[in-house]
Amino acid sequence: MDDVARTAGRVPANGIELAYETFGEAGVPPVVLIMGLATQMIAWPDELCEGLARRGLFVVRFDNRDVGESTHLSSLPPRLADILVRRRLSGMGHDLPRARWPEFVREIAALAAPADGYGVTWLALFLMAVALPALVARLAGGYPPNPGPELAALAPLAAVPAVTAMIIAAFAAWWLAALLAIPAALLVTWQLPPLRRARFRAAPSPSLRTGSAAATLRLRLLTVNAKYGAADPAALLHILRQHDVDVLAVQELTPAMVSRLTEAGLTHVLPFSHLDPRPRWRGTGLWALWPLIPLPPVPGQSSAAPRARIDPPGGFPVTVTAVHPIAPSRRHAGDWRRELAMIRETLASADKPQVVAGDFNATRDHRAFRELLAAGFLDCADASQNRSWPGFTWPASGRAVPVLRLDHVLVSRTATVPMTRVIRVPRTDHRGVLADIEFTRTT
Repeated sequence: MDDVARTAGRVPANGIELAYETFGEAGVPPVVLIMGLATQMIAWPDELCEGLARRGLFVVRFDNRDVGESTHLSSLPPRLADILVRRRLSGMGHDLPRARWPEFVREIAALAAPADGYGVTWLALFLMAVALPALVARLAGGYPPNPGPELAALAPLAAVPAVTAMIIAAFAAWWLAALLAIPAALLVTWQLPPLRRARFRAAPSPSLRTGSAAATLRLRLLTVNAKYGAADPAALLHILRQHDVDVLAVQELTPAMVSRLTEAGLTHVLPFSHLDPRPRWRGTGLWALWPLIPLPPVPGQSSAAPRARIDPPGGFPVTVTAVHPIAPSRRHAGDWRRELAMIRETLASADKPQVVAGDFNATRDHRAFRELLAAGFLDCADASQNRSWPGFTWPASGRAVPVLRLDHVLVSRTATVPMTRVIRVPRTDHRGVLADIEFTRTT
């Protein structure tokens, strides 16, 4: 309307120009109307602006940069890193200097820093405090009571905040970085893969069938936790055929799953079996390409732990055991430790060579599992000549990223492991473990 003074213009600001309009008389209380990103000033209705001016306000509205009558930039917008470290644009945004990583880390830490300037130090200490419970539990062997075993299992994850804390501390004081480097180095060292074993071979090892002095038994084994028997039978059969599996170990094997696997044709791929299916998570079973001679199971286990001897024609016998000790959660940490100890004692008294496969509900960060390895076994994921390290297997449901290696294939120390890898099995919360194993016997 004509009774409200209205002007328009452009004002320079930091190398650009912003178009604006005013309503009312200068000298009265101002009000600036700011519209959202990439929106013109005319989104503020004229009626609103004039109404505010009639109430004694000096109203200003303007076009944002890159819209309406304001300056439009042809250069690329600043990177997020440059915004965070509060870099200033040069001229019209051209020749934007790259943020250096030391400055970037320091500025990020400063965003959360209190006014006294100790933000970097406190941030580093906070991150290390996050990692310390898992570190202490691992040092204690992951022994009960809870949450000892569960915290020790988180040692691989704890290495991330520990290393981050050490790096951030380096921007505060060298002595603090050196101090935090001690726990960080421990956590990282514990997760490094063991050195591959070098095994001397004077010549290829012929089969016993040739009457030679040495024989080599080669077998490929797959172990998988079926998640209460919910694993996809068709997908599992496809994996067995695709990888020419000789021995299959299944944990959480239910009677219904045995029926579904039989209907899918498992007996045509692996005709021999030694099974102990049970409801929910307590069942376990073995299938093989060769006859399985049943042996007494591992005693004192919450889940079935069948054992059998494989005696391939022209080869030599190998004992195969499938295990699934109880998880060390809630009130079961003591039972978990006792079951692992019973597995160790049973296997240590058995004839060699041996293969032990299953969901151990334990990692190298648990002393009880390391004691099992010390009884004369190698973890195929560590000893393999071709391995998909770190070989994490849980959790694997949906889009979850595995962060723990709970599933293992263990072999006698006399074995050679050419290959180990993890396998995705549909409708389970664990990755399967596939291992090529070679046993050589001199006669």
